Amino acid sequence: MKLSQKEKQKYGAQIAGILAYVESLQSVKTDRGRIIGQIAGLKNVWRDDTLQWSLPDKDILANAKNIHSGNFQVKAMLENKDN
Repeated sequence: MKLSQKEKQKYGAQIAGILAYVESLQSVKTDRGRIIGQIAGLKNVWRDDTLQWSLPDKDILANAKNIHSGNFQVKAMLENKDN
């Protein structure tokens, strides 16, 4: 895609403005600030993983429509796109 002369001037001016703004950010004094990850004072509330036993298989499969070899049996969800 080629740009017209008018588009080149328009986008050139926009890019020049962006670069001027980015350059102005370099004059901001940041040596007295401290690095922070967030400002709300929140802390992680993750719990440790613990091993817990599930329900017995017979209870889990009790309402299954179809069972095969002790597992839920479902219709195929993949199809062969080559055929």
